Amino acid sequence: MFFSSAELQAAILHHRMIPGVKFVVDDLEDLGIAPAAEQKQPIPAMKGFAHAADTHGYQPILIPGRDLMLVSGAMCAKQPGHTISQSYLRCGLPAAAAYTPIYVIQSAAVETNLPALRQLVQEGAAQARKANPNVTIFATLSVSPNGAFAPYNAVVQAAKAIRPYVQGFEMNNIRPSDWRMIHFLAGLSKP
Repeated sequence: MFFSSAELQAAILHHRMIPGVKFVVDDLEDLGIAPAAEQKQPIPAMKGFAHAADTHGYQPILIPGRDLMLVSGAMCAKQPGHTISQSYLRCGLPAAAAYTPIYVIQSAAVETNLPALRQLVQEGAAQARKANPNVTIFATLSVSPNGAFAPYNAVVQAAKAIRPYVQGFEMNNIRPSDWRMIHFLAGLSKP
């Protein structure tokens, strides 16, 4: 897992890749880890990441954070009156699926607001599939979205609400919430 194209390229250049790795993840976010240029122009940065991965025999997975819409001076940022999710969609970040076989929509932050969650994932998946009809799309969910408690049945409802638009889920989990993750997975298997 990498947080920028520059980080992947440095790992390849300095032979720091783990033998046998087939997939590399670009988790480009506004965490202060990625170079400012990549945060301000995320689509070209993700294209560069995917190209570097492909060139060296790796399969890229793109997981851009919605928080990139909050980067000061970004080529496409959150506009007044819009939510971060609306800006993410307006800016077309899911179109970066054109460069990858797997694209992940970071949706955990809005999973307790089912209408907002459904809109984000439905529209994001449509943009991704328009850019790449063969892309596999996942959405993130969490039993601790934004650090808050989410009962497992709420996460199950969220998963069921967006399941028609994705092929699966990427689960965010922290150790203290392991038991809730187990309850979520058990609840998801029930009709």
